[in-house]
Amino acid sequence: MSEQKQLLELKQRPANESEAPPPVPLVQLQLRRPDRRQVTFAAIEVEQLVGAAHPVRAIWELTAQLDLSRFSTALVTRRAGSRPGKGFLHSP
Repeated sequence: MSEQKQLLELKQRPANESEAPPPVPLVQLQLRRPDRRQVTFAAIEVEQLVGAAHPVRAIWELTAQLDLSRFSTALVTRRAGSRPGKGFLHSP
């Protein structure tokens, strides 16, 4: 069996050590209720949502290698002969 390739390196730290600042008390926050009727349209380039070196890209590469076809066997498409998710999940 060949040696497994390491996708990314994670720093180990003790369980009691935290990099997060202490939480702000709720009474000090100025919160507003969301307007759930608000409609917003925005052009978003998904590739720009995370940096080129972000660890999530390693997860994307890993999952792209998985055979997920069993998840789509029960799906039905509107076009005859078209595979569910084709064009959305796979690069051309």
